[in-house]
Amino acid sequence: MDVVTEARHRHIPIHDLKLNLLFAGENFSEKWRTTIHGLTGIKDPLAGSVNIYGTADADICGHESPLSIFIRKEAAHNQKFARTFFNAATFLPTLVHYYPEKKFFEYVNDELIFTAQSGIPLIRYNIKDRGRLIPNAHVKKILREFGLHNEIRKHNLDRWTLPLLTLGGRSDVALTFYALNIYPENIKAGLEDRAVAKLVSGKFIARTQLTHNGTHQKFILHVELGRRHTSSSRKTKLVQTTLYKHLRTLNNEYRKLCASIGDWALPHIVLLPFGDPMFQVKKSKHRWISR
Repeated sequence: MDVVTEARHRHIPIHDLKLNLLFAGENFSEKWRTTIHGLTGIKDPLAGSVNIYGTADADICGHESPLSIFIRKEAAHNQKFARTFFNAATFLPTLVHYYPEKKFFEYVNDELIFTAQSGIPLIRYNIKDRGRLIPNAHVKKILREFGLHNEIRKHNLDRWTLPLLTLGGRSDVALTFYALNIYPENIKAGLEDRAVAKLVSGKFIARTQLTHNGTHQKFILHVELGRRHTSSSRKTKLVQTTLYKHLRTLNNEYRKLCASIGDWALPHIVLLPFGDPMFQVKKSKHRWISR
């Protein structure tokens, strides 16, 4: 997104480049996909971009397809379908096909473990990725149950028959706040809300801090403003209330915490200018959670 927004700022005719986009390493929402397709002039909503699931240890483990993207888009606006297909996830997980003969996945205690032939053979290897395995037969059953099978055939999506896996937040990259987990995807959803999306870049760093001699915790969120935006109390309050609304909607544990401790659960928002050094990537990729 940084590359695209910078290109637009420099008046580069990015729509003329006929781009397709390949993503890796991050979960994102279908709203975000639609936004970046619009910014880059991509017309095909199902085949204009693809996200891959990979690790430094074992290369590419899976990839999206027009079918998996269709399923995510349906889940984004149909809560009943989302609950059925994704097993009541607190956010829309990445959904990719995998090749069982290349990477043998197992589902153990809500985590994905895999066996693969790589530089060093990996046996039941666990990198703490949370997710589920979905056989093709189960995919077909749910699509038929919701009356989507005819549309699948119409767009020739039924040719994608490999099994699927969902990829949620890693168990070791969630923010721990009063013993509950808040995943980066929960926060991203709030910052993608139409009310604040034009004010912020989408980057943030979340952390908790002990207060009142260790008897309370504060949920602190540093948020990068969009280009040409400056901080104000009005914008800070808007980001806080919008994020609070989405967290309560998406995270059942957070909603219960709010009922228990009230305003102590409110996120403390710090708006920082675009390009602030805090958001400069110093290693491989941006870290959403600060320990």
